[in-house]
Amino acid sequence: MEADMEPENPSRYERRKKRMRDQIKAATASLVVEKGYEALTIQDITDRIDVARATFYLYFRDKDDVIWAILEESIQELNQSLRSEMTSAYQEWHFRKLVRVFEYAGQHRALLSIMLGDGGHIGLFRKLANYLARFIQDDIDSGLTPASSAAPTAVTAQFLAGATLQVLTWWLESPGQLSAQQIAEQFYALESSMH
Repeated sequence: MEADMEPENPSRYERRKKRMRDQIKAATASLVVEKGYEALTIQDITDRIDVARATFYLYFRDKDDVIWAILEESIQELNQSLRSEMTSAYQEWHFRKLVRVFEYAGQHRALLSIMLGDGGHIGLFRKLANYLARFIQDDIDSGLTPASSAAPTAVTAQFLAGATLQVLTWWLESPGQLSAQQIAEQFYALESSMH
């Protein structure tokens, strides 16, 4: 679950590599919103940042690899931020985590609606679900996410990851109906009724 670890004092070469990776990711994120997932090509990405296709392939295998890097980095940043805010009252922390997830998704609605909706890629959706399930399972095992003892932790984590992504996708595609706070409250209430 760890992203590319950066050395404490990166060399000029490492900083240049990171800048190029970041440029490719930024171009990909904006182009997915502009063109949609299916229409996006590697040529579009390289044209946007004015580099050769060979340069792209030094950093990523394909467009799915770039999009996954964007999603993975976002999830890790959000998780680190949430863990730094952890309080002793785990139920309060768990609810706050749900609110922050929906707030974050709302801030990135255009990109996530495409990636998680009908225009996205099922392989990325499934990869994201499994990735979230690992975070949820870690939180359950740590006592940070409440879970019923009726099912194994792995099953509960997969269930909650799938439910989270499905509700999140519906909410992203239904703007204006509920705020991040309201949808988090409803999700938390449903989740709590299962224990």
